Amino acid sequence: MGAVRQAGSARAPHAGTDRHPWAPLTLNERLAALAVLAAAAALPLVGGNYALTVGSEIAIYVIFAASLHF
Repeated sequence: MGAVRQAGSARAPHAGTDRHPWAPLTLNERLAALAVLAAAAALPLVGGNYALTVGSEIAIYVIFAASLHF
């Protein structure tokens, strides 16, 4: 059976192209990301076993959450 179209349901030829979900980061957002990255990189130098374990688990959960997004 063929699909039935209702009146007014035709899509624009380029529907959704006016949205920009991945806008470039602002300067403050870039600095915050750099600070988080530096703190994560310094964790093995300043943290103990507990901090490394918690940091590893947080990194795993972040990767898992990002994979659900994709």
